[in-house]
Amino acid sequence: DLEFEKNISARMKLAQLEEGMNNVDLEVVVKQAFQPKKFEKGEKKGRLCNLLVADDSGEMRLTVWHNDVQKLEDEKIERGAQLLLKNCHVTAFNDKKQLNLGYNGQFIVQSTRKEGLPNCTRPLVKLAELKPGMNDVDVLARVARVYEQKGFESAGRKGSLLGFELADASGRVRATAWNDLVEDAARLVPGQLVKIENAYTKEGMKGLELHLGWQARFLVEPKNAALPSLDELLGGGAVPEKK
Repeated sequence: DLEFEKNISARMKLAQLEEGMNNVDLEVVVKQAFQPKKFEKGEKKGRLCNLLVADDSGEMRLTVWHNDVQKLEDEKIERGAQLLLKNCHVTAFNDKKQLNLGYNGQFIVQSTRKEGLPNCTRPLVKLAELKPGMNDVDVLARVARVYEQKGFESAGRKGSLLGFELADASGRVRATAWNDLVEDAARLVPGQLVKIENAYTKEGMKGLELHLGWQARFLVEPKNAALPSLDELLGGGAVPEKK
């Protein structure tokens, strides 16, 4: 890691990148991370994860694949994390340049904050502070209950959703994960600590709801985060079963 950092002195800036470039080294900060996805193309199967990364010259989408997706999860990468990127290549989609970290690339998480990169962190919102019509919401809470997955059809398109409840020291709220996030949300267990990024709110039939759409992402047991146990948050009541 130290050798990599020493050799990255000639790193490039995002604004300098052009389509077709290879073996690009950069230092960036995570502005937004999306939920990992599975893909299948021909006989190839795997996982990918998109991130929006930034430096002091601009921002760009970054795609990581396979083992690097697992590393993102193991390292608990969240908004504001600083990354050293090695051997990226630059492609374009819909006339927008984007970064890809291929099989010969790597990323290293910076443990100490460096000067010159934007601060992409965002304050957490307490559940009691949520109001209808909010976007790009980040919350930290414990899972209070998980409901069964459901399917739906709208305008000829089929999808799925999964409802669950969250609790923090300020209150409780009903949340809904949609489509690509449902499979991961179905593995949530009451009592787990989760950080949800880029959710939105709306008024539902039973009150305010937090929704996890295609831009949202949740991180189970994030680093350096803490809340009282679910039993304490619920006032000493029993932990609800998964339903």
